[in-house]
Order: sequence, then structure tokens, then C-alpha cells
Amino acid sequence: MSFQVSEAEALGIVGETGSGKSTLGKIIAGIQRPTSGRVSLVGETIASHSMMPGRAGRATLQYVYQDPGASLDPRWTIRRS
Repeated sequence: MSFQVSEAEALGIVGETGSGKSTLGKIIAGIQRPTSGRVSLVGETIASHSMMPGRAGRATLQYVYQDPGASLDPRWTIRRS
């Protein structure tokens, strides 16, 4: 899978149950290590099957679980979250 998201753009991932949406999100966010390939952010590899993701890349990403009501604090703005 390959995609590019430019600055000020958002990417939504949709698909059938079991198609890998959550796994993809967890790999991009550094919650899970990929079994192959790599994840790059601004041209720099932040995760690959041979390395755990670094904190620098994860600091700019946010994984929102499938039930955002349970994972987001309603007192915080989205920017703060």
C-alpha cells in the first residue's frame, strides 16, 4: 500500500471489516511494528520491519480508536488531543 498526504490534507481510510484499517493505522502511528515495508514521514523512515518507530515521527501523529467517544476527551480541542 502506498499513499501520500500533503500538508493541510487529511486522509480517511474506509473498508470492510477485517480489511486491515486498524492495523494500518497502528503501524503508521507506531503502535505496531510492520512485518514488511517501511513508513516514511517527510522522506524519513519512522518505522520498518527491522526497527521500532521513533518518537520524533509519532509526535506528529494521533491514532483515534474506532470509538472516538471513548478515546477523546470532550474537554480538549482536537488540536490539543
